Amino acid sequence: MSMTEEAKQIAKVRGSIYTLLSQCFMQPTKELVNSIIDGTLNDAFENNIGLTEDKKVLEKLVKLKDFSTQSKKLFSEEVLREMKAEYSRLFVGPGHVLAPPYESVYKTKNEDNKTGMVMGDSAVAAKQFYRSADLEISDNYKDLPDHITLELHFMGHLCTLESERAEESEGDQASVRKMQVNFLKAHLGSWVSNFSQAISQATNSPFYCGVAELTERWIKIELDELEL
Repeated sequence: MSMTEEAKQIAKVRGSIYTLLSQCFMQPTKELVNSIIDGTLNDAFENNIGLTEDKKVLEKLVKLKDFSTQSKKLFSEEVLREMKAEYSRLFVGPGHVLAPPYESVYKTKNEDNKTGMVMGDSAVAAKQFYRSADLEISDNYKDLPDHITLELHFMGHLCTLESERAEESEGDQASVRKMQVNFLKAHLGSWVSNFSQAISQATNSPFYCGVAELTERWIKIELDELEL
């Protein structure tokens, strides 16, 4: 395999990981539940993120595998109903949201405002980042620009873009990689640990705890390994 092909494949795998993580933080669907029960979600993670051979990553994958095994004993409708209830309790409400999935909430916390606020400067900055990559949020998307799913999805897009540019000039590929690093430092990497901690403190769900911890670990790996 040539260096160009290897770089292309690595970027493609990274993009797949970000996309999988993004999907896990979306409102649970029948398709997601089916992928958990039949094991395809676990297989997708193991075939991609498992390649890192990072011990802590593998520990998080065990949690998701255990949840899949437990889910096989139930009807898919029951699993979906329980996941939707826990998703709402953690991320949506009504009432107090235990683990807000928005960057701004964690960036605006202070001694007088322990809960933070939505749609702060971080949300505006994230939206500007998307535009700098020639992306506009679809009118069909009804949530905020700094939602964890959108930020993960954006990183997946940048990795796919890097893969596409692997056969072009090194300068084009380097500019996309620089954008990835800057976005991770300014956005995902600056709040994902607090978000993961909020989830672990609010639920015993092996799925959401596992996905949160997996996301936190993956972002750390990315920040450690990406080079400008």
